[in-house]
Amino acid sequence: MIGLISNIILFVFGIRGLLINEPIPFASYLFTIGGLIGIIALLLELKKKNATESRNSEEI
Repeated sequence: MIGLISNIILFVFGIRGLLINEPIPFASYLFTIGGLIGIIALLLELKKKNATESRNSEEI
């Protein structure tokens, strides 16, 4: 969960940098793409974890 929050913050800072036209846009692109990839990956992991937990609770 902490990783998801940090990736959202990274994504927001990347978008902010693109919107205000920072002098070095490479860092903004890197933050945006890295944050988005992290968000997607962690959301998929959380869904998988929740599905596993629900299956385990049904077996009990």
